[in-house]
Amino acid sequence: MAAHILLPERHDCPLCDCVEGDREIVAANEIAVVFADAFPVSQVAHWLVVTRSHIGNMFELSTHELSQYWQLVQEAGRLMIAKFPHTTGVNIGANVGESAGMTVPHIHTHIIARQQGDTSDPRGGVRWVVPEKADYWS
Repeated sequence: MAAHILLPERHDCPLCDCVEGDREIVAANEIAVVFADAFPVSQVAHWLVVTRSHIGNMFELSTHELSQYWQLVQEAGRLMIAKFPHTTGVNIGANVGESAGMTVPHIHTHIIARQQGDTSDPRGGVRWVVPEKADYWS
């Protein structure tokens, strides 16, 4: 693993608390762990892939670390689909930086189970982070 500078707010990081605490781990590897989001947006499943180390920006990861991280995202997505058979789609999203909506400065990626009909019009998916740009088909 590459050496990273730990962010000063590590002692107050809720994601570090989850990684180091007694949360039920869904999947894991040397770089990251997967567990349920405390504030799910899906009634089926909403998981977080979170780095074991307190690193604030995924662009600081080495190529090896990033590869391992995204392999775990893939594994978690496949597991979610297998575990919840009515899952017909998955949203995967990561916020990098406060201006992108990151509220906890610790690398994490959301994996959100979707089902047919769970919203009236799912088109645009993650594009809705900028609502006035999301509806590009009208």
